[in-house]
Amino acid sequence: MLRSVEQKNHTVKLQYKDRIKDLEAQLHLYKRPDDNSLQEYDHPHTCTLALQRELDSVRERYQKQVTELQAEINNLNIELNKTQTSQAEEEENYIRLALLLKGVSPKAVRTFFDKELPPTYLPSTLNKNYNTLYDLYLKRILNQTQWNLLLPKNGMYFICLHYCSS
Repeated sequence: MLRSVEQKNHTVKLQYKDRIKDLEAQLHLYKRPDDNSLQEYDHPHTCTLALQRELDSVRERYQKQVTELQAEINNLNIELNKTQTSQAEEEENYIRLALLLKGVSPKAVRTFFDKELPPTYLPSTLNKNYNTLYDLYLKRILNQTQWNLLLPKNGMYFICLHYCSS
């Protein structure tokens, strides 16, 4: 929207500038070099006076339309800045939330699970549920790597099973 208003503004400026140049050229043709002070009451119906009036009218309309378009462009720029500020605030809030989740969540989850399932009971809990885990392994819900992590052959459990990774 802003781009189209700016293009419209530019087009209007060019049209009015061309029209003003054309009128000035025509006015120059009709003016006598020695007469720079034509008054309305001296020659009320001359081409020069008509061109001068049209030129003044075109300049006035040009200034008015350019002012209106510039005001519209300024309003659109203000709206755009508000939108960008709002978007920047949303991005900042997202980043804060993500950092909070990354920094605090693992500790909170670790604390919760340590209370519910203390790490010292992990081997006995997994062994109690061996049949369930084995069924999941046979159904290929657990792959070989996951199976080896849950029930290692050497009895040394991977630290991530004890705690959430941070």
